[in-house]
Amino acid sequence: MSDLLPKDTDIIVGLELGGVPLVTALSLETGLPAAFIRKEAKTYGTCRAVEGQTVAGKT
Repeated sequence: MSDLLPKDTDIIVGLELGGVPLVTALSLETGLPAAFIRKEAKTYGTCRAVEGQTVAGKT
């Protein structure tokens, strides 16, 4: 599946819960950083909508 990623990919991002195993496996295989997006920001803990890495400006 990593062969399907565009060559200029900077980060692999997936939806919370269902995307975690797939994104984690691709991140481990490719060495690219991973991040996970929530449907809405948490109201506790970090209170963030994106966990793992900063995705701003990345492809």
